[in-house]
Order: sequence, then C-alpha cells, then structure tokens
Amino acid sequence: MGTGPDKFLIRAENLTRIYRMGESGITGLRDVNLQIAEGSFVVLKGASGSGKSTLLSLLAGLDRPTSGRILVEGRDLAGSGNGRYDLPILQSDADLECAGKCLPPCIPGRSAGT
Repeated sequence: MGTGPDKFLIRAENLTRIYRMGESGITGLRDVNLQIAEGSFVVLKGASGSGKSTLLSLLAGLDRPTSGRILVEGRDLAGSGNGRYDLPILQSDADLECAGKCLPPCIPGRSAGT
C-alpha cells in the first residue's frame, strides 16, 4: 500500500472546487471524499457536468481545491504552503517502467509499448 502511515495511495478529503466568475461562483465539486488503494483500478462515471474532469484535474495537481486536501502516499499535495504542489517524483528507471505499464498512453494515435 502507500509508503507513509496512510494505507491509501491517494486520498481526497472534503474536496470542494468553486470557479469564480466576478461576484458569483460555479461549484465544480462539493465536499468529495475518495480513497484509492495502491494497485486499484478506478473508473469515474457520471453525467456531463458532474465534476469528473474537475476531480481528475485536482488529483493530478493541475488545479487546486477551493477547500479540502489531497494526499498522495500520505503526503499533502499542498506541501509546505509555498504556493506550489509537492508532487511525488519518479526517481528511478523502475519507476518510469512501472508508470509506462500502469498508465494509459497520453499521446493520441500511439498505443502502449510503442
């Protein structure tokens, strides 16, 4: 499982994301909790506008929640509060090999292993 005291690889706690538009706001996510164990296969399914892409953007560190927190391997992505996310870094060839086998291809038109 996760390497820290947390038994989950990824944990989201009370995630809320509100997109501000002037004085008003649009809620992309409201109070979402999620726990993903290492080796799990997870599928997000929902209607258009239900927050799937917003959740993935938050979990990937591409966006920040309005409130709540995200832990990866027991470490808070918000890190030390220096304004940047503290994302785990692939540090070895074995990490890169695993990422290549575990993650879907990111480049359109390419298949895994090419």
